[in-house]
Amino acid sequence: MLRLMTLLSAMASAISGLVLLSAMPAGAQTSDPSSAGSQVTALSVRSNLVLVPALVKTKSGELVFELTADDFRRLDKVSAPVLLYPYWHQAKTARDRLSPADLTLLRPHL
Repeated sequence: MLRLMTLLSAMASAISGLVLLSAMPAGAQTSDPSSAGSQVTALSVRSNLVLVPALVKTKSGELVFELTADDFRRLDKVSAPVLLYPYWHQAKTARDRLSPADLTLLRPHL
């Protein structure tokens, strides 16, 4: 899985570099920005969407090809590891006085 993530990351970096170069006007690709009439165009791209191929089977062995965001939330909830002591105790008895560091770990369990 780590190998696949590394490959996908490298592909995304290569594609974003190609998009950046193709979006620049021909004059902006010169190495001398002080040449007359050249314009430098900056392109900034930010994405919160990551496509990850997933193979999921039902209990009867049928493949599921389309998962919704709600399906992923439900899968994350049932596959989350249980809290170990003392963290489960803190979540149940001290939720009104947790520090920001505690909340980093315990927020999904509150």
